[in-house]
Amino acid sequence: WTLKCYQCASPLGNCSQQVVCNPAGNYKCTTTAITVTNANQGARQIIKSCGICTEPVSFNTGVFTYFQGSKCCTSDLCNDVSHQVEENTALNGVECYACHNGSVATCTSSTSIVKCVGIQNRCAYTYIQLPVSGQHAVVKGCDDAVTPVMGCLEFAAPSQYSASLQAAQWPPSNKSSAEHPKSLSLKVAGIVLEVCPLMPVHSQWKELIDAANLRTATTKPSQWKQTPT
Repeated sequence: WTLKCYQCASPLGNCSQQVVCNPAGNYKCTTTAITVTNANQGARQIIKSCGICTEPVSFNTGVFTYFQGSKCCTSDLCNDVSHQVEENTALNGVECYACHNGSVATCTSSTSIVKCVGIQNRCAYTYIQLPVSGQHAVVKGCDDAVTPVMGCLEFAAPSQYSASLQAAQWPPSNKSSAEHPKSLSLKVAGIVLEVCPLMPVHSQWKELIDAANLRTATTKPSQWKQTPT
């Protein structure tokens, strides 16, 4: 028994291309939404294919936000344009200290506070080494409890790129997306993000971070989080 799914990557998710999916590997027709905002600029990409449904990912620094959510179905061509993924943006009472692209010296605990929404139920402190420039940055904000969003993101020097949104040769022509997930390049306000929208949740998330040449703190400083009142 096989399953037919729509397959494409576009801002609106309008698809005509189809792919045959083998449900024996727990694969389903998927719709994945990726939304990125940086300052006053934003971009959204809808990816439809055959794959594994993943848990949602959400991150917010107050300046930069990232959301990735998936929805699955199991009937032929069920992931059509009506198969939408919505983000929960309701305040949940958690507040975190926030800092975007700061330094260890300037990104102090009193810099700013961001209110978390939806599944963002914990505070994150990430120390990043930019692969292109070699510079270091600190990012603080709200994060979800499933997987660190930095495990699937690679930041590049803003001066190297213009603000735009594009799919990077997805899906591969020689393999299905379920067999060999291909990353997308999301370029928002000069920051380039390599995201892996179809990668299943990985229990060893540190390996993902190491592979992306990113480093995160292994301890939990007291200034990470402000307890909600």
